Amino acid sequence: LKTARSQWLTSRESLKRQATDFLRAEQKTLITEDEFDAQRARLTALDRQIDRLNARLKQRESKTHE
Repeated sequence: LKTARSQWLTSRESLKRQATDFLRAEQKTLITEDEFDAQRARLTALDRQIDRLNARLKQRESKTHE
């Protein structure tokens, strides 16, 4: 679980950066600025959920080691 989490956190940052770069470059041909902002808000919300899940996993790990 620790390895999977570590790999996810590394991949998440890279994927987030690549997706943002791509959407910005192709924004005018793909979606409007409002749609882009809405998508970014959804991604931010998902990112926060992932962070909360990560915190809960760390909390459970520390309880397991006690």
